[in-house]
Amino acid sequence: MNNYITHALDLWIEITGADPRANTFRIRDFDVYEMNRELKESVFYDPTHLTTAILMKYFLNEYLENRSFTVKSVLEDYDALTTYLAKCRKLLGLLDREELAELVQSFKVEMKDALSHYGVERPDVFAAAENATNLAFLRRDALRSIETLSIHQFTQGEPDSEWPIMYKTVNQFGNIEALIQSACRMKSGISLNLISDPKSDASYFVFAYRNGGTVGILTDKPKFDHPMQKHMSRTRASGRSFMERIARNHFPYSLMDIAYGDNGRAYVREGTTVLSMQSGSAPMKEIKDLEPDEILWAIMMVSLIEEKMFRQNYKTLDLSYTGSMIRSSTMMLETVKENQLVVTGYLTLDVPRLTSSDVSTENMLDEWEHEPTRKHDWIEKRYSHKVPDSMLNTLGDDGKKIYLVPDHVTKDSDFSRRILPHLLEETSLMLPGDVQTSESGYQVILLTDQELKHTLDFSYDREEFLRKTRQLHVMDSTIIGTAKEVLADLRWTARYNLVKLLQIELDREYHERCDEVIRWYHDAVRKNLPNLYRAIAEGKLVVPSVLEHRFASEPADRGGNIISIHKGVEYYGHQVRLHTWKNSAGSQFGCMVNDSQASLLALFRPHSAAALAAICSCEVCDLPDILQHWTDIDPYHGNDILSRLDPLEWAISNPWMKLNFDVGIYLSKTGYNELRKRYGFPPNKFWIKPKEKTDANARQISVRPKLGDEVEFHKWSYIGHKRAPELPWIGVVEKVVREGRVHGVYHIKRHHDGEIVIIHGYENLTIPKRVAESSVVRAAITNDE
Repeated sequence: MNNYITHALDLWIEITGADPRANTFRIRDFDVYEMNRELKESVFYDPTHLTTAILMKYFLNEYLENRSFTVKSVLEDYDALTTYLAKCRKLLGLLDREELAELVQSFKVEMKDALSHYGVERPDVFAAAENATNLAFLRRDALRSIETLSIHQFTQGEPDSEWPIMYKTVNQFGNIEALIQSACRMKSGISLNLISDPKSDASYFVFAYRNGGTVGILTDKPKFDHPMQKHMSRTRASGRSFMERIARNHFPYSLMDIAYGDNGRAYVREGTTVLSMQSGSAPMKEIKDLEPDEILWAIMMVSLIEEKMFRQNYKTLDLSYTGSMIRSSTMMLETVKENQLVVTGYLTLDVPRLTSSDVSTENMLDEWEHEPTRKHDWIEKRYSHKVPDSMLNTLGDDGKKIYLVPDHVTKDSDFSRRILPHLLEETSLMLPGDVQTSESGYQVILLTDQELKHTLDFSYDREEFLRKTRQLHVMDSTIIGTAKEVLADLRWTARYNLVKLLQIELDREYHERCDEVIRWYHDAVRKNLPNLYRAIAEGKLVVPSVLEHRFASEPADRGGNIISIHKGVEYYGHQVRLHTWKNSAGSQFGCMVNDSQASLLALFRPHSAAALAAICSCEVCDLPDILQHWTDIDPYHGNDILSRLDPLEWAISNPWMKLNFDVGIYLSKTGYNELRKRYGFPPNKFWIKPKEKTDANARQISVRPKLGDEVEFHKWSYIGHKRAPELPWIGVVEKVVREGRVHGVYHIKRHHDGEIVIIHGYENLTIPKRVAESSVVRAAITNDE
């Protein structure tokens, strides 16, 4: 069969004219390339090629039904048409062979026998099993799923001699631990289950199986790059991801009350009883009562699981663990012992409590996808000793959230007197990981989203509450992975929580010292006025180079000269504003030199601690300690939603960065030149622009060109993203598309690179300055006449 399927694939390519191996395609061939993608998958996953043959027959009929020819094309090349039709007839013949028909019929009978075996009697399901094309698509998807679903084994042991049974009810579990314990208790067999998640579209389905001493699962559980990703993803992105899971598998998603929005987004309606969290399990529906495609796919999957996990006795390289096994390292051993399972090679997770030192920058440098910028290292060194280790070790069911209320926030009378006592009265402080209220002075609140909604006073804004608190991440006890993966997530969570606690300490010092630091800066600037006056007279105050890295761009140097002198005084936002007086409207200011009305503003714009030191005329080490790390540059660190990045890069906000340390000194024009004279520089009336002398030879003449004329053009097309060179831009008229006084269209071949630029309107074309009186000029005069 393989030989003639290979021949059939060659004929299919010749008939459609679309090579499945090509990397590009024409838009009009999109449907054919989609068919090719489906065929390639079927060839890859089904070595018997039965699926490929059925799908090709279906696609060929679809393609030929929509193929048409004009009478003119037939008359022009009748021989080509007959050759084409002969290929179509030959391919149809190959796909209608008796051998294939018998295999398809045998496949249908096999599926109907399986339906009867599992107690399915519904006519609609048997009708679906009679449709060979439908069965082929389901078979392809099942073969793909057995290879792409995540496989986890929690124990490994000797296989069972009894043949497995298929459990006929779909059950719902509130967490993965309850399912594992259930799988350990069941007889050798396979069950289909739904695991609920507080975030509805993160719920997932599981085929659980037990084969003697081996207990494992196959699941479509979403894979996240880091533990916070599912909470950070935009609704639209998570909806698309959920839709992709539905499209690739045929789990009974109909049980999840799914709704579909625009742009292919799928979501689960909130508040459904199906997804309510529960510690045990509850039956949902019998498999025989599911949708027809779900039943057929589930039966195919059971057959494939039997083959792979039971006949072949497949074993994963590493055992898998859940987050809760970190807390109770002997949980699986106890479960195994209770159910008299014989397992081999089980390793317990002996995990000590993590400390801030364990999850420090130096100890986690190898765990990030991109090298950290380390811009916030000083924050960790400054405050990490104040972080209680108990706050780093959080573990829960991922339904509760820890909110920390810093002491500097509770000074707000409305919050501390009304909202906080109400929350503490309504909620428990029994936190996962034995977390206790911190001696650092913040209150700890443990809430679910629903509890937060109910306990907040109706007149208090939830968003304001979130702004006034810092939230720790509770590591999900239901995560699944190898020991290495689970422990990495544990460290990531501790690192994230460390950063959030560093944020509280950083904010606290900011609130305590902000006014003090600003006063120091004002005083230092005033003391250094003579040096700043000299810098204004000279027109420069140079500071060391500082590179700013932005997304998808070359780094920009924010060092160099930090002084600029502006005509006019309408500038806002600078920290230090030096003037001798101002009017009540704040629109007029007194010059710092001669007390007259200022019309100029000398602006110093620092971007680094070195620039602050230059403005204050001191060394960086002489600045207040908190300013010795100051910068307003936030280098690009990567996409924290899609990549596993150091939380110290993105999960912290430095309030000192938001302070604007610009210094504005108001001057009149006479005051400015007095400073120039004081420091030995000649007067500079830069606000007066000299009149430009008219160069008679510089005058250019617009021209309506003819083919072959050399002209100067005034529009540069960025072909291939090339930067425009310096003027003038000279080229030759390659084509006159249309002539006209305004709407003429001309193709100009550029001298710079030989590219063609299209110019609309002859007024955008002039005689090159370097071209003397020539045929072009004469042509222009002739045209004007």
